[in-house]
Amino acid sequence: MMICDAHSDALLKRAVEPDTPPDITLERLLKNGVSLQTLALFCGREPSVQAATTLTKRMLHVFRRLKREDGWQQLTDPAE
Repeated sequence: MMICDAHSDALLKRAVEPDTPPDITLERLLKNGVSLQTLALFCGREPSVQAATTLTKRMLHVFRRLKREDGWQQLTDPAE
């Protein structure tokens, strides 16, 4: 059986609250049997294109750091 977390605001929380300990960590996911997680990119509540673009770039930066420093892996197929 594969356990998937199909909705996560982990990137948003880490982007807007970088000093707050994250609720979702790779260690906790693995400990609880989660083997796949999707990470949402929220455009935020500010309707301007510039604000949404800035927030999205911040979340992508967080995602790249998670891959580089914390061992997260990016998959394009759940079968991977």
